[in-house]
Amino acid sequence: MEKIKRFFKEIKWYEYLFVGVCLTIFVTLSIVFKSSIITTLSAILGFLAVFFISKGNVVGQILGLLQIPFYSYISYSNSYYGEFIICLTISLPLYALAIFSWVKNINSSSGDIKVNTKIGWREWLVVVIISLIVGVGVYFLLDYFNTYQVLLSTLSVITSAIACYIVMRRNGYGFIFYIANNIISMSMWILLVINNHDLTQIITFFNYITYFMLNVRGVFNFAKLKKQQNYELEDASFDKIMKVLKEN
Repeated sequence: MEKIKRFFKEIKWYEYLFVGVCLTIFVTLSIVFKSSIITTLSAILGFLAVFFISKGNVVGQILGLLQIPFYSYISYSNSYYGEFIICLTISLPLYALAIFSWVKNINSSSGDIKVNTKIGWREWLVVVIISLIVGVGVYFLLDYFNTYQVLLSTLSVITSAIACYIVMRRNGYGFIFYIANNIISMSMWILLVINNHDLTQIITFFNYITYFMLNVRGVFNFAKLKKQQNYELEDASFDKIMKVLKEN
């Protein structure tokens, strides 16, 4: 019960306001443009997932896992097979791994995750190379299945793969790749709305606008968490030194 109280207490009043406004817009767009329940649920779950992930809260990873079936369905229905592939082969396993990784690395004093700053250049190099190789293969696969906006879909796969992995590793740089992915995805869904005259997907386009804002916040929030945790480590080290000096 105490953890639940702390969970809601950690959400600031302006965050409640932002969430309330966005959810109201989602529901309004859904009604006005007659979006399906699946599209609406995908938007709401995705928004809440990114909101909590940007705060460094493991609840976001759980909500992201719950969103996957809904987003997979609307992506496949609109011939965005790249997004469909992302969900099943990248997002699904990495969200599951992220839940495990984040739960193991929760800061007991604050409830936030412990930010990881130990991703070396070799790991970065391996991640980028593998993502590019997979991206080339995905391009030809998507082209074979006549995927809508095949180049944008391929770029979405590459940026999403890197972002999911880095954030799973609890590193704030992952949000930069998520921001790149959000820009690509916004382009994809607005093109679908314009070219196919499908106003039901306006809600998905707006969804990625909120992702963009939250991921920008995630960059700064993870930097803030890193700074706070460094201070805690310094304080802990100082306390140990003082304790040793007193004992001697």
